[in-house]
Amino acid sequence: MDRSSYSGKLRRSQTCLTQEQILHSQTDEKDVVAYIFNSGLFIELRRWYYYQLTINSKHPMTQKYYKSSSARKHEETRHLTNYRRTIHPFSMMNLCWEFLMAWVYLYMFCVTFFSTLFISDDYLQLFHIRRGVGDIIYVIDMLRCFFEGYYDNVLHKTILKHKQIALRYIKTYFIIDLIALTPNLSLLLFVTTKNPYVIYMRCFGLFRIVRIKRLLNAFELIKNYRNYTSYHFKAIKAFLIYVLVVMFLYSGMLILTYYNDIYTEYKIENNSQIDFLSATLVLFLVSEGLEPLYNHILVVLVTIGIFCGFFIHLFLHAQVFQVWNKYFSARSRNEDLMTQFKEYISYRGLPLKIKEKIMVYFNFKFENYFYNERHINYLVSTTLREQIMINLVHNYLTKADILKTLPRNILVKLVTKLRSEIFLPDDIIVLAGKPASSMYFVYYGTLAVYNATGLEIAHIDDGDCFGERDMLINEELAHKLSRSFDMKDEQNLLETEGGMRRHQSMQRLARDGMLPEHRDPAKVVQDEEGNLRITVKKTKPILGIAIEGGANTKHPLPRIININESGAAFYAGGLEVGQLILQVDGTRVDGLQHQDVARLIAECFARRDREEIEFLVVEAKKSNMEPKPTALIFLEA
Repeated sequence: MDRSSYSGKLRRSQTCLTQEQILHSQTDEKDVVAYIFNSGLFIELRRWYYYQLTINSKHPMTQKYYKSSSARKHEETRHLTNYRRTIHPFSMMNLCWEFLMAWVYLYMFCVTFFSTLFISDDYLQLFHIRRGVGDIIYVIDMLRCFFEGYYDNVLHKTILKHKQIALRYIKTYFIIDLIALTPNLSLLLFVTTKNPYVIYMRCFGLFRIVRIKRLLNAFELIKNYRNYTSYHFKAIKAFLIYVLVVMFLYSGMLILTYYNDIYTEYKIENNSQIDFLSATLVLFLVSEGLEPLYNHILVVLVTIGIFCGFFIHLFLHAQVFQVWNKYFSARSRNEDLMTQFKEYISYRGLPLKIKEKIMVYFNFKFENYFYNERHINYLVSTTLREQIMINLVHNYLTKADILKTLPRNILVKLVTKLRSEIFLPDDIIVLAGKPASSMYFVYYGTLAVYNATGLEIAHIDDGDCFGERDMLINEELAHKLSRSFDMKDEQNLLETEGGMRRHQSMQRLARDGMLPEHRDPAKVVQDEEGNLRITVKKTKPILGIAIEGGANTKHPLPRIININESGAAFYAGGLEVGQLILQVDGTRVDGLQHQDVARLIAECFARRDREEIEFLVVEAKKSNMEPKPTALIFLEA
C-alpha cells in the first residue's frame, strides 16, 4: 500500500491494507470507502467526502470507460489506496465543479467583452470588481487542475499521479489561464483609461476562448446526466460557439481600432460608440464601416473583419442546417412512408372504405412516427428483449387463471410466441364453428360477443383474455366475436395446432383456486312430479354442456345436446344428453330466450359463494339421446 498520502503515518481508522485485500473483502462498490475508513472522528463526514472524491457510477463518463461494477470497484480501490489526495476525473466532485465552471466561463467572457466596449473611467472600477470575483474562482480552478486526474486514451487508464497531472496541465492550458488572469493584476498599477496598456490588457480574458472545448464538454456532461435530447443541445452548442466567437472578434476589432485612434491622436472617449457600430457593420457584411479608411491599418482591419464575418456566417448557416436536418429527418421519413402508402392505395385501385381503414390503421399504430420494431429487437440482446416482452405482457398473462401459477421460465417461452395484432371497428376476430388454437389478451379496446341471431350479449374489455381453453385442449370455439371499438396491441398467443372435435360450449370457473382432483358424484333427487333435481359440484374450471332451445326458438325449453368429457358435468355425472332444463339454482327458465338461459347458467356456475350448481330437469326421452352439434352455445363465465 502506498503510504505517501499520509506522510508515512498510518492511523487506526486507516489500516495498512493492500489493494488485493480490499478487493476480496467487499462486494458492494460503496463498501470500499466504508471498509477503509471504518473508525475515527467525523467518520460519516469523511466517508461522504471520499464518496464525492472517488469514481461514481452516476458520472456520465463512468459507464463509457468502466462498464462493469467490478472494474469500478477496482478503480475505486486503486484510487483510495494509492492516490487519496487526487480528485478522480469521474467523480461527483468533478462533475459538480465542471457544471460550475461552465457558467463561470460564460460570465467571465461576457464581463471581459463588455469591459472593452465601455472604456471610460466611470466603468473601470465596476468591471474591475466584477472580473475579480470570477478570477478568484479561476485561481481556485487552476490550483485544482494540479490535483485532478485525467483519462489517458492511449494507455486506457486513469492517470492519478500528481507529477504526471502537473506536467500535462503546464504543457497545455496553464499559460493560457495565467495570461487570462493578468488584467486584474496589472490594473492595480494603472487606475485610468488614459494609459493604452489598460485598454489592451482588458481583452486578455478573451484568450479563454481557447478553452471553449471545456465548456462544450461540460454541456455534454449536463446533457448526458439529465438525459436531454441531442438536437436541442446541438442547437445550444452552436449558438454558444457563434456568440463567443462574435464577442471575440468584436473585442479584437475594437482594441485594434483603439490602437489606431491612439496612433492617430484621436480621443477614445468620443469615438467608442462609432467604433462599435463600425465593427458591427463590418462583421455582419453590411459595409466597411462608418469612418473613412484614411490609413493602411484600417484597411487591413476592415479586410480581416469582412473575412471573419463571412466565416462566422458560414458556420452559423451550417449549424442551423444540421439542427434543422436532424430535427426534421424523422418526420420526413414518416411523410415519405405515408406518401408511399397513398401511392400504393392509388395504384391498387382500392375502394374508398378500404383506403380509409388503411390510413386509420397506420395512424393508430404509429401515431405519425414510424419505427422498425423488428430492427430494434434485433439490436438489443436476447435477455433484454425477453425482459421487455415480459414487462409488456406480464400484467395480462397473469390475469388468466391457468397462467397465474406458471414459473417465470415457462412465461418466457410463452412470451416468445406472442405477436401484436390490431383490429379495427367491425372486424371479426373469431367466428363460431371455425377452428381456433390461439389465445388472445386484450391490451386496449372492447370486444363485443354476439350469438347466432346477431344479438350482442357480452363484452370483453382491457386486460381480459379468451381462448386459453382452445389453446390448451384444442376445443373449437362457437363464439362470434366482433370489434365494437378500437383495440391496440392485442397479444395473440399461438401455441398449438390440430383439428377440433365437435361444436360445444365451455363455461370457465373464475376462481383463484381449484377443487381437489377426486371424483365427487352429483346428487340426484326425484321430486313428486318425477323431475330430477341434480346438484353438480364445481370440480372443474368448465361445466362442459351444450344446449339448444329457448323461448325464441321452436323448442321453448332448453335441452342438453352435448356433454364434454373435460367438464364438471361429465365428471360428476347425473346430467344426460336430451334432458330438458326447468330450473337453474331455483330460477325457472321457461319463457326465457336462449341467450338469457345461457347467461343464467354462466352466472350461476361462476358464483364464488357456492361450490355447486343445481339443475331441475325432465328425464330424457329416447329420441333426444343422440348428441347434436350446435352454434348456439354458452359464453365463458
